[in-house]
Amino acid sequence: MQRIIIMRHGDAVFIGEDRVLSDLGTDEVTRSATLLCRDFRIDRIFSSAKTRACQTAAIVKDIAGLDGENEIIDELAPSGDIDYVCSYIEAIVKPNETFLLVSHLPLVAYLSEKMLCRSSIVPDFVTASAFVLQKEEGRYLPLAFYTPAGVKKY
Repeated sequence: MQRIIIMRHGDAVFIGEDRVLSDLGTDEVTRSATLLCRDFRIDRIFSSAKTRACQTAAIVKDIAGLDGENEIIDELAPSGDIDYVCSYIEAIVKPNETFLLVSHLPLVAYLSEKMLCRSSIVPDFVTASAFVLQKEEGRYLPLAFYTPAGVKKY
């Protein structure tokens, strides 16, 4: 069964002109990823090219025990094109894969709405939160929402 996990990066701070995970952000991502990887095997990770998203993806990759680099999708940037992301993912992901998309506000919310065909309420994406959707009979349904504080099942 195909699953998509839409994750917001952890708390970030400015270092020069770039934003990187803060110590709090690293801790948040570690807690969310530990819960997430306890319940799901992640097959592939995609992230925006922004440093904070790449750092988030790297933490999840390590906790999930995945080899190799995460895959960059430039359109996962905060102002990215959700139609492009959806088309790209649908074209390359295999039917039984679970894959993670690491992105930013507001894109995580817009992408969730698009994947759910606006049929459900999208959760409030706090930092390092992850929304798990499962594809059933050609459409995505909400399965669980992970935050550093815990899990909400649907």
